[in-house]
Amino acid sequence: MFLAAVLTVNVASAQILFIGSAGFDYAGGSRTTGGQTIEMQSKIAFQFSPRVGFVLTENFAVGAGFGISTSTTKTPKNDPSFYPLLPLEDIKQTSTVLSALVFTRAKLVGAQRLTLFLDEVVIVGGVNLKTTGASNPIKGTIFAIEVIPVLAYNFNERLNIAASSDIMKLGFRSTSTVNKGAQDEVKTKTNSFGVGYNSNNLLDGSSLLRVGLTIKFKTGQVATN
Repeated sequence: MFLAAVLTVNVASAQILFIGSAGFDYAGGSRTTGGQTIEMQSKIAFQFSPRVGFVLTENFAVGAGFGISTSTTKTPKNDPSFYPLLPLEDIKQTSTVLSALVFTRAKLVGAQRLTLFLDEVVIVGGVNLKTTGASNPIKGTIFAIEVIPVLAYNFNERLNIAASSDIMKLGFRSTSTVNKGAQDEVKTKTNSFGVGYNSNNLLDGSSLLRVGLTIKFKTGQVATN
């Protein structure tokens, strides 16, 4: 889940957006059979992404920012989902993704207190993936184009709350990695295009739900969105 705070001010007749978002996700569990409880695979992730944007018209804004995300997946040595090839020890995969991005936000429709936006984001980043027992991490690059609808509820002209989900995300993603830990250098490139949320991809950076809080402060005359 994401919690985002947006501060809007007026500088030299230009409306500027300062956007900060942070997210924390966890998935895990256990299975009990015959009175024996077995830990299953778990995943924990943290993401942070500040952005700066400019409102060009009442219905359109552009901006840029950067992001950092970390994700760790732990597979216990007794995880039954890997039967009969059970791991000999706990396996941890930790990924770190650093990215730069540009974005646009377009207002599609508004009805009373509800407003529907469409965010278009272009992302370029680098990734570092470390696995237990591997001598060297896997490194690579990411390029992505994403389109995500955002639904906002307006409490008043200065405050609204918005939600989006990667279940509704339409996007293209290309990932290139190099594994120098193997006997021979292994290069991998994957391309994906489609709609939806992938909870199993450590390099995806998806979130099942994002919730954003938008606060507007006026200095002088600010256009109403």
